[in-house]
Amino acid sequence: MAYTRSGEPGKAVELYNATLGTNPNIAGTRAKSVASIHNNLGMLLMQAGLTEVGVEHFKKAVTVFPRSLNAHMNLGNFAFAEQRYTDAVAEYETARSLSPDNPGIEQRLEMARRRAEAQ
Repeated sequence: MAYTRSGEPGKAVELYNATLGTNPNIAGTRAKSVASIHNNLGMLLMQAGLTEVGVEHFKKAVTVFPRSLNAHMNLGNFAFAEQRYTDAVAEYETARSLSPDNPGIEQRLEMARRRAEAQ
């Protein structure tokens, strides 16, 4: 995160990949941390224009830790941008189940539902 904030995303990507390579264990309490690394790496890759690889890291995050709110939101946002509104609805519904009182999630969910119905 420090490399990202200091404008060195390449170093951040290297560090995230190194961390994932040396800490493959995802058992128990490590699952949440590994999912967070996948999610953050996915965001950096998306910002660098490596969309498919970034999305794969979001998917790994929810596979490792199904309660990864940020990864579900990122998958929903990507699906929404791709006009796959039904997929976006599914991700936003999962996110809402993880954070039921979050008005931002509710807003995204309603917008995706309206677009899905219009298709």
